[in-house]
Amino acid sequence: MRIRVFTDAGELARATATLLAVRAARAIVERNQANLVLAGGPLPEAVLTALAEGPLKDVAPWRSCQFFWAEESCLGAGRAGGNFAQAKRLLLDHVPVGSEQLHPAPVDIYEPEEAAARYMAELRTHFWGGKPEFDFTLLSLGPEGEAAGLAPHSRAAAERRDWVTWAEPTEQDGQPPRVSFTLPTLNRTRTMVVMASGKDMADTVARVIAQARRGGDNMPASALRPWGELFWFLDAEAAAGLESLAA
Repeated sequence: MRIRVFTDAGELARATATLLAVRAARAIVERNQANLVLAGGPLPEAVLTALAEGPLKDVAPWRSCQFFWAEESCLGAGRAGGNFAQAKRLLLDHVPVGSEQLHPAPVDIYEPEEAAARYMAELRTHFWGGKPEFDFTLLSLGPEGEAAGLAPHSRAAAERRDWVTWAEPTEQDGQPPRVSFTLPTLNRTRTMVVMASGKDMADTVARVIAQARRGGDNMPASALRPWGELFWFLDAEAAAGLESLAA
């Protein structure tokens, strides 16, 4: 686990975008293709925007990248608010990628349970029947320690057999159903970046990282243990609680 602290959310987003482009280029040199997992939301939005601007827009190896999504709300893939729609609007419509490079969960066609099953079949086809292997996975930490829409103590967070799962909303969160990669699928990546920003996230960041260091997994983000590199990219406000861990 490597923790990097940035001055603000803008610097954090630019650093994340740069690392994604660098790791994609490395994957293409080593394996002729880069399999990238994207996230959605306010902080990933800034990363997508940075990727769509110079110089990354002009130097990133877009034509050899394949794109997947760790989480998708069941709104319909083309509707505002979905992670795939966000990525298309901010990045994918502005760089040279074809439709065959895009692998969103089919939430616009199927109900959540079937969408999860069909997305797993899509992964199996893409990876020639083997388990998924990603080169870069981008995640954003949620306020309760969730990642990729996997809420603490939920059935979806506990799933270990399937590659993709789904979750109905609770009465408390009022969110639509979600289709998400399971924790074992998320961890099958060579580089993972988990981002957090803002003073409201400081306590959550400290608790998740403390639990991860102890080997715990009560909060889904503390169970993120990828094959390769794990980076926590934080702005100064989100990292403020880490001082207590060093005491």
